[in-house]
Amino acid sequence: MIDANALRDSHLKWLQDNTIFKQIDDGIVRIETSFVDAGGDGIIIYAIVDEVPPVQIILSDDSWTLETLAERGVSFEGYLKRQKLLINKLHSSGVQLTDSELTIQGNLEQFSELVNRFLQTIIFINDMSMMANFDE
Repeated sequence: MIDANALRDSHLKWLQDNTIFKQIDDGIVRIETSFVDAGGDGIIIYAIVDEVPPVQIILSDDSWTLETLAERGVSFEGYLKRQKLLINKLHSSGVQLTDSELTIQGNLEQFSELVNRFLQTIIFINDMSMMANFDE
């Protein structure tokens, strides 16, 4: 019989099989996720580990999200509604925006939650590409 445990186990196995963690340098891990951006490319994030106590993990999109949207014609400059949506989403998820880089940080115990919130935010921002053809 298929029960809740079987469904959970199936989902976790799929997630594990479709998420790739690569150590690319000391303290830097590339995470290739199963999610795609507005152009159909896989969403990749980076975990930067600051080992100085208290140990912190910073997740970054390496500026990919906003730079890719800009290349596709989605701008936030001069579009107050878009800016407000973006700012509200960033605030509600705890994601920071510096220049065009999205980041979120916390400790190891928060890592899975941080990844979840960060990916939800990136996907939300990517969905804003549908607004590129709408005037305000």
